[in-house]
Amino acid sequence: MLLAEDLLLLVTDDVGGRLSAQVAPVNVGLGGANLVELAMRNKVALSGSEDRGEPGRIVVLDGSPAGDAVLDAALQVVIAHQGEKPSVVIRPLSKNLRETLYQRLADQGVVRAEHGRILGLFPARRWPAQNASHEAEVRRLMAQVLTQQAAPDTWTAALISLVHALGCESKIVDPGSMACPSVSSGRGLQRSPRATGHLRPPGRRSRR
Repeated sequence: MLLAEDLLLLVTDDVGGRLSAQVAPVNVGLGGANLVELAMRNKVALSGSEDRGEPGRIVVLDGSPAGDAVLDAALQVVIAHQGEKPSVVIRPLSKNLRETLYQRLADQGVVRAEHGRILGLFPARRWPAQNASHEAEVRRLMAQVLTQQAAPDTWTAALISLVHALGCESKIVDPGSMACPSVSSGRGLQRSPRATGHLRPPGRRSRR
C-alpha cells in the first residue's frame, strides 16, 4: 500500500464512499504523499545550504524505477522538475492521481466502485469500503501516537503530518483526546542537516 493510498482511505467515508475533506486540498495532499514516499525511498531530496544552487530545491538522488507504476510515474514528474521548489511539482504530481488510486484500491478489493448521479443529472462515482481491515490498523497506529504519546515509525509520522496538513486529525481521533501536540503541531517535511538535504518526514524508522 502506498502512502498516498493510506491517506486517501483516511479521508474517504467508508459508508458513503465520498471524500470527507475538500477535493482540492486532498489532491494536493496525495501529490505530496508521493513526493514524501519517494524521499523515504531515497529517490529524491531537498538541496541543503552546502549544495550548489539555492537550498530547498528538489534533487533527484536515484532515477531508477521505484518498482511501482504510480511511484515510477511520480518520479518521472519529479525528474522533469529537478531544481525547482517542491511546491512547483505538487500540481503535476496530483494530476489524475485520486482516480488512479481509487481504481488501484478497488482492484485490491479495499474499496468498490459505485456509479450514481448528483441531483439525478450529473454522473458521479463513489468508493465505499469493501475491506476496511488495513485502514483500521492504520487508524489504530495513528491513534496510539495522537492520544497515547506512542513513538511513531516513519510511515505513521508521515501520515500524521499529511493528515494534519489537510486539517483532518478529527477524522482519526477526537481532538480533545490528543495527548501529543509535538506530533500534531504541523512539523512535516524537513531538510536534513546533511549536505544532500534529504527530504524526509519526522520519525524513527522506515516501514519499508
